Amino acid sequence: MMGVLKDDVIDIDGLDFEDKLPAENLFPLQAVEFGRLAGSLRPEESEDAIVTACQKLIAIFHQRPEQKIVFVSQRGLLPLMELLDVPKTRVICSVLQLLNHIIKENTDFQENACLVGFIPLIKSFAGPDRPREIRMEAAYFLQQLCQSRCRMFLACHGIPVLVGFLEADYAKYSVFLLSILEKCSLPPAPDTGKWFT
Repeated sequence: MMGVLKDDVIDIDGLDFEDKLPAENLFPLQAVEFGRLAGSLRPEESEDAIVTACQKLIAIFHQRPEQKIVFVSQRGLLPLMELLDVPKTRVICSVLQLLNHIIKENTDFQENACLVGFIPLIKSFAGPDRPREIRMEAAYFLQQLCQSRCRMFLACHGIPVLVGFLEADYAKYSVFLLSILEKCSLPPAPDTGKWFT
């Protein structure tokens, strides 16, 4: 029996979950760590704390993908939206990386992200005035979304975002844009070209 866990008794931050504990004790400690990390995704936390929490959550989701379900079902996407308002590049980039990891190859999570309002928010990070690393994370989000929820993207006026990528640097983003257009299966129509003007 593990008993009550206290931070001063067990250094959760220093644990290597794979090597130091028997498998039957692994999940309870990860659950404690998971809860602590998810709870630190608040705008009032320090920049380093938020970035570290995002990185550690990505590692947990990589080891235990089923934890994504817990995170999303406990309204974990809403704090991520709030964090995207923090005007710090490292925070925004880390939150976008975490969001991309959560929704990767999961159409239900992608739909959930769309329904809570991520498309307009992520579109704002795709502009040419944003740092390259943030634009790349926004582009990755949009690419994943267009693989399964393209109509939702188009309904949220996503075409101007694609045009913004073209205007900024066609050479860098042309392959990405062509893959999005292909996945969206835009119907051939006489006015399709007007979407891009």
